Amino acid sequence: MYFIDDSQVGEGDEGFDKILQAIRTHKNARVTLKIQYNSSFGGNSLKDSLPFARRFDELTEALGRRKLIYEFA
Repeated sequence: MYFIDDSQVGEGDEGFDKILQAIRTHKNARVTLKIQYNSSFGGNSLKDSLPFARRFDELTEALGRRKLIYEFA
């Protein structure tokens, strides 16, 4: 499930599309990725462990020069 400002926006590609649109629309917004992860990453890259790993380049493009902040729960 994807959220914007603590409001659910959807799941899967549909939810991720809404996230990308919000990032593109709000050019000065700070973008924080909150991750709930229950086990060790076990040496895998963070990018590859994300549910949208295959679309990570789209996220990077939408962010432009902004940094992505990771927050682990």
